[in-house]
Amino acid sequence: MMDTFNFTGVVVKEDQGFSSICLELDVASQGETVARAKTMLLEAAALHLEGAFEDGLCYLRPVPLTTIRARPHRTKWWRPSTSK
Repeated sequence: MMDTFNFTGVVVKEDQGFSSICLELDVASQGETVARAKTMLLEAAALHLEGAFEDGLCYLRPVPLTTIRARPHRTKWWRPSTSK
């Protein structure tokens, strides 16, 4: 059986391309398009989780509301699933 985790992904438009961050994991990436930023973030999150599980480390971080509300007008939200 495979465990599934649901995390929040945020994509922010930058001057050149898009930045993406998983708030619960404090993992970030980037891409030239929204789709590429999402794909790269999923890869970064999977690698982060894999390393944390292998080393027995905590993988979550609390997310302050000020971070979530920082730039709502330039933010796109989605809920990616990452399998363990």
